[in-house]
Amino acid sequence: MSIHQSKMPYAQDLLPNLTWAIWGKLAECKRCKARVQEEAQLEAERQEQAQCGE
Repeated sequence: MSIHQSKMPYAQDLLPNLTWAIWGKLAECKRCKARVQEEAQLEAERQEQAQCGE
């Protein structure tokens, strides 16, 4: 048995877990980014309303 053959099953078992971990992290980043953008939009609207009220 070669080293390459002994490593392949391990790599194949690990790959789906890594893929899910990466997708999970991407989804988390997208949610965080969306939340930050939403907060920035709300803050911009607050400032705009404050300026109009002066």
